[in-house]
Amino acid sequence: LVVYSGDDAHDEYLYRFVSDHPVDLENRAANRDLLDHGTLSVARLDADGMLHWLPLSAAPGFASDAERLIHARLAADRLDATPMDRPEGVAIHPTRGEVYVALTKNPTRFVTNPANPRMNNRAGHILQLRPPRGDHAADTFAWDVFVLAGNPEQDRVAYGEGASPDQWFACPDNLVFDPSGTLWIATDGMGAF
Repeated sequence: LVVYSGDDAHDEYLYRFVSDHPVDLENRAANRDLLDHGTLSVARLDADGMLHWLPLSAAPGFASDAERLIHARLAADRLDATPMDRPEGVAIHPTRGEVYVALTKNPTRFVTNPANPRMNNRAGHILQLRPPRGDHAADTFAWDVFVLAGNPEQDRVAYGEGASPDQWFACPDNLVFDPSGTLWIATDGMGAF
């Protein structure tokens, strides 16, 4: 079982939990404790387009794994994870398996990093993560910026092919795919625009 989650705050982190045991599709009762045992990791997204999942258990300076989990933000800091622009919504494409992460915004960003390329990021963006061969438990994924949101007349933006100038949005918040593979994006509103 793999679960992705974001810490929805400025300069916080994207996490992934991988259970120690596989999901049993034949015996639902066997799945009751899957979230009790596993590995919680934090993402480091490098400029070469590779994402590395860093187990929090490797963070130095803590007395126990329980202490690392209670202080997950501090453990992520010590592992040199990538601080993000309010990671919140996460969705997985139903057939291709890519992971999409909504980064709502961070108007207080004064230092960029490869995965958060804009200072004063008031419009947010969406990342695409690609697990190798669909293996969501792999230690390394590929990644890229899927959308740089915002008003094309005011912001440096990046939308997909065929988007017209009036088809823009800002502050992506929650994501979901429908069964046909269409990505639906809810926003935090566009009051700053």
